[in-house]
Amino acid sequence: AHALAPRDPSPRKPRMATKKRKSEAAAVASKNTKISKAQESTPKDVTIDGAKNPAFSLYYHRKHCKTCLKVDDWLQTAGIISPEFRDVDKNKMSTSEAIRIVREGKRLRGTKGTKDVDLTVAEASDDQIKDVILGPSKAPRAPLLVVDDTVVVGFSPAVLKDVFRGSNES
Repeated sequence: AHALAPRDPSPRKPRMATKKRKSEAAAVASKNTKISKAQESTPKDVTIDGAKNPAFSLYYHRKHCKTCLKVDDWLQTAGIISPEFRDVDKNKMSTSEAIRIVREGKRLRGTKGTKDVDLTVAEASDDQIKDVILGPSKAPRAPLLVVDDTVVVGFSPAVLKDVFRGSNES
C-alpha cells in the first residue's frame, strides 16, 4: 500500500462555492461586455442635453431587461436624459394605451429580431403597429421611447442615432 502525502500546514484561503464563482465571473464579463458594446454603438457625434431637449417625452422600460439596459447605456453615453421614466413592473401599459401613444406620432421605429422597422403611422393598420409594439406575451414591449413625433421600440444604435439626431436638427 502507499502512504498518504502529509497535509500542507500553511493556511489556505477559503474558496467560494463553484456556482458563486461562476456567477460572479459571468456578471463581471457581462458588465464589461455591456459597457464596451454601448461605447462602440453610441455615436460620438450625438450630444444632446436632455434638459434642453424636451422632445424626449417618455421612456417605458423594464428594470432587468437586457435590451432596456442597452438603451440605458446608449442614452447615458450620449448624454440624453428622459424627462418621464415609466417602469413596466410598477406601471404596466395596456395594448390600447400603447397603440394610442403610437397613433399620436407620425413614425414608428423599432426592431424585430435583427430587422429594423420603420412605419408611417397614418398608413399603418393597428395589426401592423401591434406586430412591432407587442411582445410574445401580447403585452407592449419594452423599451419604448417617444421622441418628438416618433415612437421607438427595442434597441438599435442606428435607429436611436437617427431619431435623436433628427430631433436635434429641428
